[in-house]
Amino acid sequence: MRNFNITLVLCATVGLGLSLGCATEYPGNVPVSQGFDSVERQTLSEVTLETPSTAISQSVVTLRKGEDLAEVVVKAPGVVLVDFHATWCGPCVKQGKVLQGLADYASQQNASIIKVDIDQHEELATLFEVSALPTLMLIKDGKIVDRQRGLASRTRITELLSR
Repeated sequence: MRNFNITLVLCATVGLGLSLGCATEYPGNVPVSQGFDSVERQTLSEVTLETPSTAISQSVVTLRKGEDLAEVVVKAPGVVLVDFHATWCGPCVKQGKVLQGLADYASQQNASIIKVDIDQHEELATLFEVSALPTLMLIKDGKIVDRQRGLASRTRITELLSR
């Protein structure tokens, strides 16, 4: 019964977020912080030590459980847009469809989109202080240069990918 109640509360929260068009707050043990200063100054190589040099051919990839985000980012050509999402998050599902629709555009811009499921990568959600879903982070030259909380429009995403 408890799991049903949690699911019901999550569905109600997601439904409200969808109807209002706002971000869904992550219900995990993630610091709820408006600031991003502690991570913004870090490069991904400071977060993880390994930086292999082979390239990724796809413009939209999903970070698998156990994969190293820094390794995937280093392999990616151009700018990288990281999409922190969850399968239970309605706005995240909408955002995912927009991102898939922009796969060709990302490829033309020599950009990559990396999808990170926070339920599989809780440590990354904590490290990057993801407190609302979806959260997009733009990484250029190994540094986080922009961050978007909540559902982003197609126009906003194309602006990010063309940087």
